[in-house]
Amino acid sequence: MISSQFFHSLLKNFIMVGLFLMTISCGILQKQIDQTAGGPNTKADTAVYMTSDASDETPDKRPTPFPPGPLKITTTDALLLSLENNRSLVVERLNPSIQKTVEDVERAVFDPETNAVIFAGRTDGERLARAGSTTETYRSDNVDGLISLKQFVPTGTTVSLEASTEMDNSSLYRDTFYWTRLGMSLNQAILRGYGTDVNLVRLRQARLETRMSEYELRGFTQALVAEVEETYSGLRPCQASGRNF
Repeated sequence: MISSQFFHSLLKNFIMVGLFLMTISCGILQKQIDQTAGGPNTKADTAVYMTSDASDETPDKRPTPFPPGPLKITTTDALLLSLENNRSLVVERLNPSIQKTVEDVERAVFDPETNAVIFAGRTDGERLARAGSTTETYRSDNVDGLISLKQFVPTGTTVSLEASTEMDNSSLYRDTFYWTRLGMSLNQAILRGYGTDVNLVRLRQARLETRMSEYELRGFTQALVAEVEETYSGLRPCQASGRNF
C-alpha cells in the first residue's frame, strides 16, 4: 500500500518548483526579455481614415429598390467596394499575422521547458530465507516522481531545476524508505552565445519584420485608395453627359 506521506512529499516538491517557475519566468524575467528586445511589440497604425464628401451623402438611408439604368456610385461607395472585394488586399492582410507567428517562435526560445514523470511498479518475488534452509516470498512497491524545469535566458545562461522523490515499500523490511532530491544547475556561455546582443538578435529582427509587414499593408491600402479616387475623379466629367458611375 502506497503511503500518503510519499504523495505529501512529492506534492511539496511540485509546489516548490511551481513557485520557482512563477517567480523567474512569468514575471520579472519575461518582462525583462521584452524590454531588452525593444519593448512589447505594439501593432502599427494601419487604419485608413476617410472623410466623406458632402456631395456623396444621401439624406435617405433606407434601402431602396435598384432603379432601372446605370447605378450611381459615390466616392465613398467606390472606396468601400474596392477595400472589401480586392483580392490582393485580402492576401496582404494575412502577411502581418503570418510574420507574427515567426516572432512568436523566436520568443518561445526563452520560454521555460517543464517535464514531469511519475512511475509506479510492484515486484513479487522469492528469495532464500535468512535462516538459509527455506525460501520466502516478498512484495516490493516502488514509486518514483520527477519534475524538472529548464530555461534559457538572453544572457546565454541555461538554468535547470530538478526535484525527485522515490519510495520503496517492501515486505522484507518493517519501515518504508524515502529518498528526496532537489538540485539546481547553471550553465553560462563564455565565448560563443554570450550576452543579450547575440541571443536577442533573431527576436529583434522578427519584430522589425512584423512591423515592416504592418506598414507595407498600410502603404498598399493607401495606394489602393488613391488609385480608386484617381480613377473615380477621371470618370466624374462623364456625369455631365447624363451617365452616372
